[in-house]
Amino acid sequence: PEVCYFAFFSDPFRKLRKRAVPPLSRKSLVGLQQAVAEAFGLPSNLPIGIFEASLNDYVLVEHDHEVHSSIRYLVYDVLPERPGAISQPSFARTAHPAWSQEEQQLREQLAAAYRLFHFYRWDDIIYNHLTVRIPGTPHFLINPFGLLFSEMTASSLVKIDLDGNIVHPGSTEFGINQAGFVIHSAIHKGRQDLHCIMHCHATAGTAVSCMKQGLMPLTQNAAIVGKVSYHDFEGLAIRLGERERLVEHLGPTNKIMFLRNHGLLTAGATIPEAFLGMLYLTRSCEMP
Repeated sequence: PEVCYFAFFSDPFRKLRKRAVPPLSRKSLVGLQQAVAEAFGLPSNLPIGIFEASLNDYVLVEHDHEVHSSIRYLVYDVLPERPGAISQPSFARTAHPAWSQEEQQLREQLAAAYRLFHFYRWDDIIYNHLTVRIPGTPHFLINPFGLLFSEMTASSLVKIDLDGNIVHPGSTEFGINQAGFVIHSAIHKGRQDLHCIMHCHATAGTAVSCMKQGLMPLTQNAAIVGKVSYHDFEGLAIRLGERERLVEHLGPTNKIMFLRNHGLLTAGATIPEAFLGMLYLTRSCEMP
């Protein structure tokens, strides 16, 4: 049978998505395995892996499909390894039957990026958006409008096309943010070299977006950021006509843009590239 992995916390179990786990006593590993199997309604012969973690460890549930013998729950640390952190188990992952293994990996990476945005406090309740285009298709993944960044999982992401049609709704009943569709579809369509786009309202970045001079090249981080573009505020980005100007102002080569009086936007060929761009950009804005 397949193996189902869970992380064990000292509280003793943190809620995994919407499935609440009843309090469990830590008398023995065998007792915990039996309790988990009973709590989740798992087959008695299903091997269960238990990993210890402190409440300070930042974990991500990669798969949140309905629990059955062919689906695994993976819980692992998305931050650099440190004493007490959970190491990623080494075994083959299973993709959701509705999408490919390649899409599954992109979903996991993007969900991890949403969690990291929450960790760095770049999120804004349910607003802001990170997207990634699925190679070889006109589709991209975006967050459901109603889910916190701290709640994002691989299967909750919504797959849409460049016209805003929902191809797959994900595991929630939420729709998408119109502003998110307008901003991201514009760049996914106009810049084929950029597969991942990230937009946020980070406090310092939004403050710099309001300054006439914009980002000053005063620090090493700002030098790493390099050339940036600027797009003037046009109100809420919900009008399709703004898409042409977003692409025009970003330009043919730049990957970073300030949305005036609004926030930050970074992009890259990969999710890590776009994320690192946001990391250096926000740090540049925070430094005097």
